[in-house]
Amino acid sequence: MTLFCRLFSLLSVLTLCIFAVSPTVLAEGTHTWEQSKYDDLIKGTAKGIAFPSEGGLELAPAFKSLVTLPSTYIWSITSDVAGDIYAAAGAPARVYRITPDGKSTPVFEPQELQVQALVAAKNGTVYAATSPDGKVYRLATVKNPSSNRASKDAANDPNKSSSPADSWSASVYFDPHAKYIWDLALDNAGNLYVATGDHGEIYKVTPHGQSSLFFKSDEVHIRVLALDPKGNLIAGSDGSGLIYRIAPDGEAFVLYSAPKKEITALAIDSAGNIYAAGAGEKRPGAGSAAGLSIAMPTPAQSSSPSAAGGITITPSATSPTASAVPFPAPGAGATGGSEIYRITPDGAPTHLWSSREDLVYALTFDQHGRLLAGTGNRGHVFAINGVDDFTDLVQASASQITAFAAAPNGGL
Repeated sequence: MTLFCRLFSLLSVLTLCIFAVSPTVLAEGTHTWEQSKYDDLIKGTAKGIAFPSEGGLELAPAFKSLVTLPSTYIWSITSDVAGDIYAAAGAPARVYRITPDGKSTPVFEPQELQVQALVAAKNGTVYAATSPDGKVYRLATVKNPSSNRASKDAANDPNKSSSPADSWSASVYFDPHAKYIWDLALDNAGNLYVATGDHGEIYKVTPHGQSSLFFKSDEVHIRVLALDPKGNLIAGSDGSGLIYRIAPDGEAFVLYSAPKKEITALAIDSAGNIYAAGAGEKRPGAGSAAGLSIAMPTPAQSSSPSAAGGITITPSATSPTASAVPFPAPGAGATGGSEIYRITPDGAPTHLWSSREDLVYALTFDQHGRLLAGTGNRGHVFAINGVDDFTDLVQASASQITAFAAAPNGGL
């Protein structure tokens, strides 16, 4: 009985305590707070919204997966006039053809570890560069002899299958005998430029397959290439972060020595402004070479076109040298984030954007002429609007945005 009384008394006290605090809780009401700063908003998960650097929110562009490929890495992509995409991939090394509806077909399967770069000509030919110890291959469609007949039969009889798919041929177009082939560029005359490492050389291959040494730098790697509206070749290096302008006759000029050691991406607008991304901390003693005029020697080598078809490649077991960039990832091991610079045609540089976390792998322009940067290691695409003015547009499910290509109807 005494125990029961004590329990009853305890419950009475608890009940009184509950009723004592309840009115206070009910009087608190609803709390509101406001977040508008970029640093606060990016901590959330974006669903169809973008984050401008000045704060607030805006509608993000449509962003969806087109295809998932069997290879681990996609290093470069390009598109043709029909809207088909060609993807240079590694692990395993492949070139895939992807139709606008997302159907993919491997059209090239080399023995090397990676297909590092590719470019498509107006006539439908695709040039693909492999690494390491790789070559430049010429890929072309081989028309199926029965395609016209099969197409007519299918049109007359719906029960008959359509024409068999065209096949692709691959032949060695150029062998630079270089450790790495980092990038390719094709000018309006059909000349192909090949950026290489470990000796920082650029080769020129004419439409007839004649090759020559176009430019020799003091850098270890020529990492990226682009062509300006006047036909000059713009090249970015790894080592001292140099940006070269090379005239069609081979005379070169260092436009800019970036604060970063490696130029990872280039884009040039219709006015001739150069946009460059730099990554990695410069080694001590890497001085500025801006304004240095370089007199090019006479081309060192010339060769005739390679024999076409039926080529078997055996990969060589070579160990990377101390000066070689870690492979397969360009920019791998870079510290200190990335920066983006704009260089006017007269050589005046402007620092546009920087990030301590993001590494820029690709630059391009959207349909409105706005500069876009594809980055890792968080898979973000940034729109660069001006000096320290940007928008965090979209985030991919993958950790690296490595390349852009034009899509039908003005998309990317």
